[in-house]
Amino acid sequence: MPASWLRNMSVPPRSTILVKRPGFEGPVFAGNAALLKGGAPSEKKLAPPQVEKLLRDALEVAGIPDRLGVFLPHEIRQGVTHLPRLAVLALLARRSGPLYIPWRSLSLAAVEPRDFLLVFPEEGDPE
Repeated sequence: MPASWLRNMSVPPRSTILVKRPGFEGPVFAGNAALLKGGAPSEKKLAPPQVEKLLRDALEVAGIPDRLGVFLPHEIRQGVTHLPRLAVLALLARRSGPLYIPWRSLSLAAVEPRDFLLVFPEEGDPE
């Protein structure tokens, strides 16, 4: 069969498709794993309650909402709040799979440094 028979005349020979990703409706935070190269605050210098208070304060200063969040693979986006080192560490210490669980106890042993976006979806019914 000649190639000319395979040509569909109703479709132009070249098409442009624009793919637009939807934005996020809630707050979005970015974490950079490179910030964690220094490791966690040493419990030799600070008692565990002091480390926990330091990390809780970092979350509060960063403005992290006290509700369930979703970790996404890291992408550079506009309108994203980039987090400081201690806030990144605290968020990863409360990570459970793809979820940020604010009521989970801080577990520094479970921290796996990786870049992320943390999205807090808006509450309410989608339209």
